[in-house]
Amino acid sequence: MEKENIFIIGGQVKGASFIGRRKLLEKYRKDFLESSIPKAVSIVGLSRSGKTSFVKNVFENSVPESVFYHYCDFSTCKSYYQIWNEVLSALSDYIEFSEFDTDKLRYVSSLKEKLAKITDAESSPDLSDDCQWIKFSNNIKAIFKYLKKLEIKAILVFDEFDRAKDLFVLKTPQFALFRTIFSDGDMSVFAITISRRKIQTIEGGVLLSSSLSGVMDVEHFKGFDEKDINEFYSVLSEKYNYECSADDKSKIHYYAGRLPFLLSILGHNIVDMLHSFEEKGEATFKVDIDKIFRDKCKTINEYYEACIKSFLNEKYLQKIICIVIGPKFGITRQDIDDFINLGYIYDFDGGYVCISQYFTEHNLSAKLSELPIWENIISTEKILKNIVKVETPNIKKKYGISACSVNDLEFEIVHMANISQKSLQPTMTFIRNENSTLYKVMSIAITIKIIKGFWGEFFSKYFDNKPISDFDMKFTKIIRARNGIAHGHEDECLNEAGKNEVDSYCREIIEITAKRLSSKKIPDENDFLKN
Repeated sequence: MEKENIFIIGGQVKGASFIGRRKLLEKYRKDFLESSIPKAVSIVGLSRSGKTSFVKNVFENSVPESVFYHYCDFSTCKSYYQIWNEVLSALSDYIEFSEFDTDKLRYVSSLKEKLAKITDAESSPDLSDDCQWIKFSNNIKAIFKYLKKLEIKAILVFDEFDRAKDLFVLKTPQFALFRTIFSDGDMSVFAITISRRKIQTIEGGVLLSSSLSGVMDVEHFKGFDEKDINEFYSVLSEKYNYECSADDKSKIHYYAGRLPFLLSILGHNIVDMLHSFEEKGEATFKVDIDKIFRDKCKTINEYYEACIKSFLNEKYLQKIICIVIGPKFGITRQDIDDFINLGYIYDFDGGYVCISQYFTEHNLSAKLSELPIWENIISTEKILKNIVKVETPNIKKKYGISACSVNDLEFEIVHMANISQKSLQPTMTFIRNENSTLYKVMSIAITIKIIKGFWGEFFSKYFDNKPISDFDMKFTKIIRARNGIAHGHEDECLNEAGKNEVDSYCREIIEITAKRLSSKKIPDENDFLKN
């Protein structure tokens, strides 16, 4: 077994550690290194989705000497002036060590003169002054025009471009200068910006006749596709002789989703565990993915916490929760498409998942009660769960259910209600990892199925002894509106009329059940096992 652990935690990856996106890598090398037609691309995606590593691997040891390439990280820049000073200082060094034909030396002389006006300045200019801004921007445009005359291709990469919102204090003219550099036919500039948000969002309300986003193609980084994930498993198989079982793959997907960073963390710890088995001389071994996550993956949980803070800061949290957990009200199809393109959510098993199933079921669900999303539907869910809790001891007694734990009892009742094992799988995984109970984490769909499964014997009395047919359609619409993780949902979001309809059903259920439930004591789940 290979001793080196190629799975990197945290840092940028290259060489054998760079996994996936092979076709895209080839495409970018062709578009940026082989083509003579300038191109500008905005690479957009979730933090740690591999954007920077990808771009650096495009140009790693691949840039010809005839090309000026510069990577600029906005997170290290304090001002708009510093961005261009850094780029042009690097260009000045490049020009100094390049050789030119005699007939082009006059352009070289003029270029050096323009560069010196910016790079040799003793202090940064006051760009808010019209005169100084005009001189500054004209110099930059002239510099890139001279580069084209010298037949020098320029490739500029601007990482952490989200910070442009703060660094471009003059807004319109400073975004416009970037737009000109990226699109003017008198220049030969190939450009890439890397950001978590769309360029349109970063520009905000900047008043441009033609926005920066209007001259850039967009590359959405959505996490690994199936081919990339298969390459991840192939590395474990070919380099470390470990074949992931279907159960392993299911758990890896549960914790890491499709995000390269999270997959790399799990991959690193799997390899470490394999090495540990080998050092102990164990002939056969079984990697425990759940144990790896519990014991070794603090970094994943820290990343998840950072995502929650980021979603809150960007005012995305409520919309994301509405999409992946529900209720899906106040959400448009464009909202869903935007979050899919940003790599925040993806389709899975008839629903939507944010980053990973674990993150969706644990981190996002924990935030649900803190957000004023849809009071009546949340209240309906709570009151229906309380009804199930009240009747659980009665169901246990009538059917003589014997159980060693609260979860054994609750799962037995669920099975008696004919709820499929498949629909329970995500809930079971969550319970196992969080040491929780079924009733605490079950969706409204499972709650309603229990009620329907024991309707005539135990639950119809809470609904004025009416037949289940009177509530079947209402329950179905509430489930769809709630859009629980573990069951299917409608693709179409609720409009105002649809929301009002479901709201009326919720109020009806709350009113009709509250009368009967008010006289009942809600038992603690730990008391279920008592006689």
